[in-house]
Amino acid sequence: AEEVGRRGLVQWVVDPVLVATSGAALADSAALNAIRTHLFPRATLLTPNLPEAEAILGYPIPDLPAMHTAVRELGALGPEWVLLKGGHHSLPQVTDLLFHASSGETTVLTAGRVETRNTHGTGCTLASAVAALLAQGRGMKEAVVEARRFLWGAVRFSAWAETGRGNGALLHAYQTHSPLHPALYAAPRLHPTLYMGQEVDYRLYAVTDDACIANQGQTLAGAVESAIRGGASIVQLRQKNAETGAMVRAALSVKEVCARHAVPLLINDRLDVALAVDADGVHVGQEDMPCALARKLLGPHKIVGVSVKTEAEAAAAERDGADYLGSGAVFATSTKDSSAIGVLRFSHVCHAVGIPVVGIGGLTAGNCGEAMRA
Repeated sequence: AEEVGRRGLVQWVVDPVLVATSGAALADSAALNAIRTHLFPRATLLTPNLPEAEAILGYPIPDLPAMHTAVRELGALGPEWVLLKGGHHSLPQVTDLLFHASSGETTVLTAGRVETRNTHGTGCTLASAVAALLAQGRGMKEAVVEARRFLWGAVRFSAWAETGRGNGALLHAYQTHSPLHPALYAAPRLHPTLYMGQEVDYRLYAVTDDACIANQGQTLAGAVESAIRGGASIVQLRQKNAETGAMVRAALSVKEVCARHAVPLLINDRLDVALAVDADGVHVGQEDMPCALARKLLGPHKIVGVSVKTEAEAAAAERDGADYLGSGAVFATSTKDSSAIGVLRFSHVCHAVGIPVVGIGGLTAGNCGEAMRA
C-alpha cells in the first residue's frame, strides 16, 4: 500500500485472494485485517468472490438480494468500484454485481455456466484482464465486460482439456491455440456460438448505414447507442466503401458502445477489420470470403453469418459452419443493392436449415410480422 502511494498509481485492481475457487482458505485473520485497512481504501476496483466477501463482511450471502446488500457494504470500505463475483452460487446463470460507490449504481452482469472442473485461476485471470484493459484507457464498465468475456471464453475452451487432478488450470492462450482441439471447428455447428455464455439473440438485428446516419444528423456511435437502447440485440457494422484505417476507427468506436451494453458486434465482409478490433464475428456475402475459411481464420468461438437468397445457398452455408443466415432482401429496399426475394422464398430458406435466419431488406413496423411468421 505504501509503494502504491509512493508511486502515485491511479488505477489499482485489488483481488483479495482470501479463498480459492476450490474453497481453500489462503489468508488468516491478521492478513485480512491488514488488507481491509491498507488496500481497500486505495483500490480502484475490488474483486472478491462470494466466500471472500463473506469472510470480509462476517456474514453469509445466500442469495441475490443478499449479494446486492453485500456489494454496497463492500463499497463502503473504500474502493471506488466493487465487482462481487457470484460464480459460487447455484443460480441458473453466473451472476456478478458491479457497484460504483460514488453513484450508488449497481450493474448486474450474467453469463451462462460451463460444466468444467478447469477453473483454477479464474479470479486472478479476471482481475488481471480488467487491469490490462484499464491500462489501455478503457472505462470501468467496458473493461469489466471485456474481461468477463475473455474469461468466459477461456473457461469454455479449457473445459475439454485434461490437466491433472482437482481443479485444472485455464488455457489463457485459447484464442491462439484453437488447433489443439480441431473438433471445435466441426461443421455444421453442433452447438450454437455463445456470447457471454448465452445463445445469441438475433431477433432485432441492426445494420449500420452511413448515409442514413448522416441524414439524421447523428454520429455512428450515437446511432448505435440509440439502436441498442431501442432494443437492438446485435449490431453489424457495414461500410462498403470505407478505407481500412477509417473502418478500424469506426469499429473501435462502435465496439465500445456494444461492449458497454453487452451486445455482440459483427463486421460486414472485412475479416481483417474484425480480427484487428477483436469483434464478435463477421457477416459475409456470396462473393466474399468463403464461410468455411472465415470460420477457420476466426476460430470456433466467433459468430459467422452468411447472406443467402436460395435454399441451396442456405444449406451450403450451414454445412460450412455458419451460425446464422441473413436472407433477403425480403422486401424491396433502397439501402441494399439486391432484388427482393419475397416472403415465400424467405420462408423456404428458413425451413431449409436448422440455424437462425435473419430477414433483411425493406423491413418496417408494418411488414415485419409477415417475415417473422415465415
